Amino acid sequence: MNRPTLLITGIAGYWGEKLAQRISRDEWRVVGVDTRAPDLPDTADTFIKSDLTADIADILRAEQVSAVCHLPRRSDVSATANLLSACAAAGVEQVVIKSSTRVYGASAAAPAHLPETHPLPRSAPDTATKRLRDTELLADSFRGALKVAILRMAYILGATATTPLVKLLSQRTPVKLMGFDPLVQLLHEDDAADALAHAVATAAGGTFNIAAVPPLPLSRVIALAGKIPLPVPHPVAYLRHRVETTNGLSRQKFPLHPDFLRFRLVADTGKMEDEFGFFPEHSAEESVQAFAAHDYFRHLSPDQAARVKRIKQMQRMGE
Repeated sequence: MNRPTLLITGIAGYWGEKLAQRISRDEWRVVGVDTRAPDLPDTADTFIKSDLTADIADILRAEQVSAVCHLPRRSDVSATANLLSACAAAGVEQVVIKSSTRVYGASAAAPAHLPETHPLPRSAPDTATKRLRDTELLADSFRGALKVAILRMAYILGATATTPLVKLLSQRTPVKLMGFDPLVQLLHEDDAADALAHAVATAAGGTFNIAAVPPLPLSRVIALAGKIPLPVPHPVAYLRHRVETTNGLSRQKFPLHPDFLRFRLVADTGKMEDEFGFFPEHSAEESVQAFAAHDYFRHLSPDQAARVKRIKQMQRMGE
C-alpha cells in the first residue's frame, strides 16, 4: 500500500528534524523542504531545496502531497501565503501550522484563561509575535479551501530546544521585572513535537492551545533552573529591550518582550484535551528540570549547544 506524503517546511531547522523523528515512516512518506539540507541525512525520505516561492505548487503536485506541516522560522508572511495558495490549488488535504500562545499578547486586562476564541490584539509587542499573528490570520482566511490546524504552543523548554525562554534562562542571572511575578505556561520540547505529529496523524482541524499544567510563577521557573534572578525596574526593561531590538544585538538580556515578563499569559487547554485529544506527558516542572539537567552546555549559547547535540546524535548514528 502506498504511503501518503507529508511535506515539512523548514526541515533543516530544529523543529523540522524533531517532527520528522516523530512521524511514523510506516504510515507516512516524508518530503522535506528548506533552503539547506538537514544535518541528519535520513531526516526525510526526499529533500527538496526551495524557499517556498514559485516552485512550491509544482513540488506539491509532483510529490502528491496529502498533508503539509508548516514550521515558519524567519520566513515572511508572503512565503506562507504562496504556500497556502499552492496547497489549495494542489488539493492538499491538511495544513498544520506551529504557532505560539504569545499571539494573545500579555496584558493586565487579559482573562485568567485565554480560550482559542479570544480575539487577537491588533498590535503585537515584537516582530516575531507579529509574524506569528499575521501567519495565523492568513491561515484563517484559507479555512474554506483547506483543513488548517494551528497549534498555539506555550513557552517551550527542554534539553536541546532554542527558544526565547531558553535564551532567558541560559543567562547567569535571568532578568525579572521588579515587583512582577507572572504565571507562565510551559511545554516540554518532546511534547511540542508530539503535538505536531498528533495533529498530522489525526488529520486535525482548528486552533488549539498546547501547554502543560499547571502554570508556574516566573520566579519558580527561574529557581527550578538553578538561577538567581536579576530584578530590573520595568521602565528600564522596556528601554533596554528597545535598544536591543533596534541594534539587532545577538546577546539579549530580554529575548522575551518585557510585556511577557510583566503580565500573566495563561491559555485555556480544555479544547486541547477534549477535542484535540492530546495530553502532554511532561509537567511544567519536568520541562524546567530537563533544561536544568544540562548544565554542562551552559558555557555555550543555546544555538551552539543545540548544534553540538545534533552533531553528537549524528556520531552515535554512525557507530
